[in-house]
Amino acid sequence: MASNKIFRNVSRSDYYLVKLGIGGFSMGAATSLYSATCFIHGKYENGDLYPANLSAVVGLSGWLPCSKNLKAKIERHDEVARRVASLPILLCHGKGDDVVPYKFGEKSALALGSNGFENMTFKSYN
Repeated sequence: MASNKIFRNVSRSDYYLVKLGIGGFSMGAATSLYSATCFIHGKYENGDLYPANLSAVVGLSGWLPCSKNLKAKIERHDEVARRVASLPILLCHGKGDDVVPYKFGEKSALALGSNGFENMTFKSYN
């Protein structure tokens, strides 16, 4: 509880000083990747401001939701382009995944890479 209170107090005033990495597996990876797109844009799809300063994102056996809208989120602003180019993202996906198909991981990596996420790494494993 005390750490939550400290984080809320810091994040209200100096949120840009907080280094925060997020990650997840399967649906958690999808949530982390969606969160990354909200971070680079500076707000959620509903227009609410994104409250954190992401330093890194890890997605294991997941996918990128809303990948078709990604280009439209990025094109308009220099600050967004800077965030896109600098945000480290690690995606890993097993080739034999029978829950989330491997091609979802590949397509997510392709969508991120083709939209300027220069610091994105995709690793596959058997």
